Amino acid sequence: MAIGIGAEFRCDDGAGPAVIGRLRGTVPPGVELLCSDGEPTRLMEAWTGAAAAIVIDAVCGGDAAPGTLHRVVVPAPAPGQAGRPTPGQPGPARAPASSHGLGLGAAIELSRALSRLPALLIVHAVQGEAFGYGQAFSPAVAAAIDELTARVRADLLRLSGA
Repeated sequence: MAIGIGAEFRCDDGAGPAVIGRLRGTVPPGVELLCSDGEPTRLMEAWTGAAAAIVIDAVCGGDAAPGTLHRVVVPAPAPGQAGRPTPGQPGPARAPASSHGLGLGAAIELSRALSRLPALLIVHAVQGEAFGYGQAFSPAVAAAIDELTARVRADLLRLSGA
């Protein structure tokens, strides 16, 4: 399963849905491709019960240059550890922020607390630059979309055993 988060009419924020659009027809049958606005309960509902989920989003903040690609594996808590942070793992405070404010981070932490986090959750993100109204990506994000798509496709193929 892959979930592209974003709004296609908010410049770089449309990266997640754009990647989902590019993946259609190029992944094995049975791989579910979804788009989301990033609202936490809808994200939780989408990935609940999935063995693995990949989320694609544009992020802002931090020291990375626009167009930088990030890949973060979010560990599921061990049985009986729901709601407790995993020592040594990057937490929401150290990771780049989703362009949706609390959306993705809140969905991950709430899913963790409620034992609804997939066994494997991978976040693929591109460092955004422009989040105003419009459909054009910033030059840095436009240059990174093909590589972001290739990285997500590689993970989907690996996870599906293809």
